[in-house]
Amino acid sequence: MSEQDQIAKFLLQTDATIDAASNELGGLRSLKKGLMSDLLTGRIRVPLETAS
Repeated sequence: MSEQDQIAKFLLQTDATIDAASNELGGLRSLKKGLMSDLLTGRIRVPLETAS
């Protein structure tokens, strides 16, 4: 395998890794947005612990 082929393979793998990370980040951002909306509108209540 030539050096150019090795470099091309490495770059393709790197691009695939970046794409996967970007997709995961998008999903996490969507989840965060939904959770923030639920918390700030009061749909989900966070129990407060009382001091003993």
